[in-house]
Amino acid sequence: MEGRDPSAGESLLAAPRSNESLKMVWRLYQKNDEAWPAARERWLAGPPEERRLLLDNLLIELLQDDSAGRGNGTSFRSVRARHELTWFGSEAVAPIVHGMRGLGSREKVDVVAIDRLAAALVELRATEPLAELAAPDPAAKIDVKVRIAAARALAGVDEPIVQSALIDRLLRDPEWQVRGTAAELLRKRAADPLVRRALHDALADADGFVRAQGVRALADGRSVDAADVPLDELFHFLTRDPAVPVRVAAAESLALYAFEPSVEDALIASLRDPEPDVVVAAARSLMNARTRAVQSALVDAFSRMHTASTHDATANGVWNELIMILGANIGARPAGNTPAAWRALIQQLSEGQ
Repeated sequence: MEGRDPSAGESLLAAPRSNESLKMVWRLYQKNDEAWPAARERWLAGPPEERRLLLDNLLIELLQDDSAGRGNGTSFRSVRARHELTWFGSEAVAPIVHGMRGLGSREKVDVVAIDRLAAALVELRATEPLAELAAPDPAAKIDVKVRIAAARALAGVDEPIVQSALIDRLLRDPEWQVRGTAAELLRKRAADPLVRRALHDALADADGFVRAQGVRALADGRSVDAADVPLDELFHFLTRDPAVPVRVAAAESLALYAFEPSVEDALIASLRDPEPDVVVAAARSLMNARTRAVQSALVDAFSRMHTASTHDATANGVWNELIMILGANIGARPAGNTPAAWRALIQQLSEGQ
């Protein structure tokens, strides 16, 4: 096959019989020839060693590196091989699982290759093998990236086992990365009471990233009515959680309810958070809250970042972000980007009303 070591290609195509014939048939696949479907049927009807040869070749095609698709796993070459593997049904599952485990035991893990194999298991609807790959295995030293890939792939299968498997990973997995991934995936299923309960339990997780996913689930898809959202819980995580991702998640989750006075007050207070990411999240959530209090608070935050921006690259980035947010909130910009100029513009517009 093109782009590979010739000796490796010869070993793959070294079948007990019809070696040259099989090479010719494989070229039909590579050229996407219209004669390939019929040729595939004849190949699949052949002896087991020839079927395995086709399976191996398709797996190599699935993983073959190419400039067009590397990094996203959606190249035509990879997708086509994945579809072809479905002709093998359950026969293809074990080699793919073996491949994922093998890649996960290497010192340097190829995430793209693992994702492509996981996607093939989704197409084969291999739900139980994916659930097993997502679960911890003390007997095998498998990189956590394999378990994360398996969990993400598992979420793409519409079967009852999926939800329970993801809940189990969220509440019982020893690795925070897997728990966080499970929480992120379950947020899309938060309409289910069991999922909501599990995500609520995740609010007590020891890891901030996992808690952040639970915080986002408090408001996700609930309602545009603030009365239907547990604002007190969101306020708690916004002001008291020690983890920055949690406070950011709370600030972002409150954006839809910024018209509520209590939400506005909480977000204004978060503009004084010591962490720049929280300040930006709160400012973005206040972008459409065009009260004088919000505008003044945004300018105050801008002023603090303006002072720090001369010696702090992060503060400089936040300062630029706040310029855009202020402009969108006020609907105009002053001649100069100084706190005094913004305050004068706000005063001018206020008097004009």
